[in-house]
Formats: sequence, C-alpha cells, structure tokens
Amino acid sequence: MELARELHAGGVKLRDIAEKLELPLGMVKRYVYLERRA
Repeated sequence: MELARELHAGGVKLRDIAEKLELPLGMVKRYVYLERRA
C-alpha cells in the first residue's frame, strides 16, 4: 500500500491505483485518506 500512497501523491487517480493493485476502490480511498490524516 506504500505504492498506492506514492502514486496518489504523484497525481494518479485513486480508481487507476485500485485497478493496478487489484483492490476495491473503497479500500484504497480509506487507506489514502487515513494516511493523510496521520
């Protein structure tokens, strides 16, 4: 999931990240959102 954060920081859409990592979009959103608040 470190990769997801890096991709999102680089401007990649969450939907594209979810597809690339084969994870549900909701899971990726929640992870990135929680990381941002930490």
